Amino acid sequence: MTAVAPSLIERAETRRALQTLIREIEQRPARPRAVPPPAAATSSLAWHTGEGGTVGYRELRYGPDEVVGSQSLAPLFEADAPTISLLTRGDPDFAPDDGTCASDLVFFDIETTGLGGAGAAVFMVATARIEDGVLVLRQHVSPSPADEGALVDAVLGVMRSHDDPVLVTYNGRTFDAPFIDERATMHRRRSGLQAARHLDLLHTVRRGYRGMLPSNRLATVEASVLGVTRPEFEVAGADIPGWYFRFVRSGSMRFINPILEHNAVDVLALAALVAHLHEGARGIALAEEPRRSLALGRLALAGRRYEEALPHLEVAARRLVRASAREDAVRDLAAAYRLTGRRDLAVVEWHWLADQSEAHGAWARQQLAVHYEHHARDLDRALAIVEASTTRHTPEGWVRRRERLVRKIERLAR
Repeated sequence: MTAVAPSLIERAETRRALQTLIREIEQRPARPRAVPPPAAATSSLAWHTGEGGTVGYRELRYGPDEVVGSQSLAPLFEADAPTISLLTRGDPDFAPDDGTCASDLVFFDIETTGLGGAGAAVFMVATARIEDGVLVLRQHVSPSPADEGALVDAVLGVMRSHDDPVLVTYNGRTFDAPFIDERATMHRRRSGLQAARHLDLLHTVRRGYRGMLPSNRLATVEASVLGVTRPEFEVAGADIPGWYFRFVRSGSMRFINPILEHNAVDVLALAALVAHLHEGARGIALAEEPRRSLALGRLALAGRRYEEALPHLEVAARRLVRASAREDAVRDLAAAYRLTGRRDLAVVEWHWLADQSEAHGAWARQQLAVHYEHHARDLDRALAIVEASTTRHTPEGWVRRRERLVRKIERLAR
């Protein structure tokens, strides 16, 4: 039997299918990998006893060549005021020209015996900051709840050594900073972390990665965005208080070491996320990370940096494979075009959404109706769009728009 050669249409369809498959493979996250310990890492703690009690301490150092998951830390060391302001979504405490730089960032995370209340105490605090060209991660541990005052003193001493620090946390504006301030007050200390400038990356992720991640948990961000996997021996977050109390009762380091690693990875993930987003903000590997492009475009829109949003959203609209994410990107791109005075380009995107998107189609048709009625002055086309969208479930406002357009057209026809 003679084989039948595929037609031109069949070959074109096969080529498109292969192109889509290649793009899907390119966008798969890198294989997760654990965070490697730096050469200077050690699981032992140095213990210091003072008037307030005893506190354990260890220091780890990470250079620009360190990799967290699949993300190099090198871009972190170049983070500047425009990027930091971008990540805050237009927070008035930050401005693109205020001189804030990477060395002002203090990555901050705490471990506690509970989520709050009189019985909850903080027993471990990690801070990390760039010093002399390396990221220095410091961890302080109290050997018992009775030594919490010494831990608070040590942490406040670290924070006061920085001039106008920028706290970088994950949900720290709601939890970490108020918790430390409350515990400091209990020990008759003055903390003031809530008054410090604050970059809470939870809000950055919520705004930028909306709809692209299974959840906004830090562990999800680490795995999905940074390619990080937790060490096999690490204790789960919900089990941390129990492990700490086993350490208090036994004094055995085997109960505190897994918590130290958990805490260190949390802080390194914050640093790596800033590095990841700064890398994208500078345009490096822009087309290779369409999810990051969409996130940065959304953050720029939220901060009213509309021109800056455009290249990121254009990449996302072209490169994202998942239909819902691509439609979200097109909607945001249309908004950016409109806000930058490129209404003709916005119209193209609105038409695409009106034809292709179930989620955003009604919204796009509304934008088109407004455009043709008030900007293009094409009442017939506006009415055609409205009538094509009218059903028995049409909102009352849509019905009133149709009636208004009919009256306008009749008046002009007289």
